[in-house]
Amino acid sequence: MERIISYIKDNFFAHYPEAESFAHYNQLALEWLSEVADSRVHGTCGEVVRERFEKERGHLLALPPALFDTSYREERTVWWDAYIDVCGNRYAVGGHLTGKRVEVRIGLDGIIRVFDAQELVAVHTRRDPAAGWASCPAYHARLWQEASPVEARPLSVYEEVLT
Repeated sequence: MERIISYIKDNFFAHYPEAESFAHYNQLALEWLSEVADSRVHGTCGEVVRERFEKERGHLLALPPALFDTSYREERTVWWDAYIDVCGNRYAVGGHLTGKRVEVRIGLDGIIRVFDAQELVAVHTRRDPAAGWASCPAYHARLWQEASPVEARPLSVYEEVLT
């Protein structure tokens, strides 16, 4: 696998060090594959890559029906306020998860998925920490119902403490 990475780095990226976008890079890569990489004589088998592929095409297996999950996987403990810390920001999860360990999957698409025992319990779009916490009132409904009511006191109580 490392050899193919070196080949692409030393050949494709040497010719195309920059592109306008990922779509443009994909277009350049398809052209490069067709015109350069697939037309060359492979060093190991001594055959043109495109011709060798056509010989082997009938023996290849179909791709699996489900896409491979390339998400980064991490574990987090849910804080008392039903938030987890991910990539420098805080994301809400269900109040019933406070104190529990959950699995966090951070997708290359910027989606954060939170699982409790293989069950999807929260989904968020990754946010810059400067954008603030990702809240969801429905996740905190149970905590608000169970919360002790705030005691109301007259301001004179505080004046007595100051004097």
